Amino acid sequence: MSLHLTPSDGGPDIVYPAVGRYTLSPDGTLLAFNDGYCGGPSYGCGPADAGIERAARISAGGPVAVGPGSAATFSGGAEVFSPDNSRILYAAQSSSPYPLVIAKTDGSGSQQLAANINGCSIFGFSPDSQYALYAVPGTVTCDLLSVPVGGGSSATVGMNINTNSLGGGCGGLCPGAWLFAGNSVIYIDGLTSFNGTGTLKVRALGGGAATTIASNVNRPVYLSSDAGQVVFGVGAAYPSSSLYLSNVTNPVPRLVGNTGRFGEFSPDGTRVLLYTDCAGNCTLNVLTLSTGTIVVLASDVGSAKWAPNGQTVAFVTNAQDGTGTLQFAPATGGTSTVVADRAQLLGWINSNVLLGRRAGVPAPFSFQNGLYVFPVP
Repeated sequence: MSLHLTPSDGGPDIVYPAVGRYTLSPDGTLLAFNDGYCGGPSYGCGPADAGIERAARISAGGPVAVGPGSAATFSGGAEVFSPDNSRILYAAQSSSPYPLVIAKTDGSGSQQLAANINGCSIFGFSPDSQYALYAVPGTVTCDLLSVPVGGGSSATVGMNINTNSLGGGCGGLCPGAWLFAGNSVIYIDGLTSFNGTGTLKVRALGGGAATTIASNVNRPVYLSSDAGQVVFGVGAAYPSSSLYLSNVTNPVPRLVGNTGRFGEFSPDGTRVLLYTDCAGNCTLNVLTLSTGTIVVLASDVGSAKWAPNGQTVAFVTNAQDGTGTLQFAPATGGTSTVVADRAQLLGWINSNVLLGRRAGVPAPFSFQNGLYVFPVP
């Protein structure tokens, strides 16, 4: 299998051979991937079977090897980029238990941060790329720690955090069980069971006591792009949640909905995706937070992402395991455009081009699970 990138301007494909999983950087310019297909030591794979982790610029140039082993599939997005694209975090399949590796994307070095994150495959970087956060097995779920990427000791942030294993790359607590608000971390801790509720808190990375935002909070939780507001559900898990909005620095939760679960904020922070009527897949809505106005975009939706300009929402319908019919719709409502079948969202390169993948595409394409760019009509 090969990885093909087809430029939206009609230029020649960029081809990387023998690609397994891959992750796009937040700014859409860098790709991390690996050439390992074996399922790790538990499947009888040795270090040589796990492949090599690589990084490449989408615009030009060949890939470089950045670290040992290929990223384990259980880690949501497989690889996690630092905001400055200088490093990735991944759980390496080169040995068992899975170690957490931090690697420089220019290939200049890597190191192990944790020897065992089995069952706690949630990690990421601070907005200034100076700290890495990761989790290790705790007494009930997982304990959350932070460590300076330039070297230093790890510090405990939260105990028995909500692991939020609802998928990767959704912008909320789904991929990492925490969110960064400037130099602070938002997280749910104090769980007494894996699927229970806990206390939503915010804590500065520099230390000090945590501030409680709300109690009895369930997953997922989303933060506005300016890190000033957070939305979350209180009470039993969906569909019984009461939906709240709160300021982060001076928490005063305000009820904004009676049922459903939130998706990510719009880029300007005025609206939020809202999933309702979820019997498997969900009805996708856009909720305006100031007025409570709801616009229905589509039914039978499995996943959705805002375009960077907030004018378009990309979503997948009839989804099974994240793969289904890819569509674009105006965020204000109206007729949606079907773009592709057997497709999966990955991320927006810019407001006019979405990066996604297609599974099992027949001729004239000679490869499976290819990576594509989808222009907005």
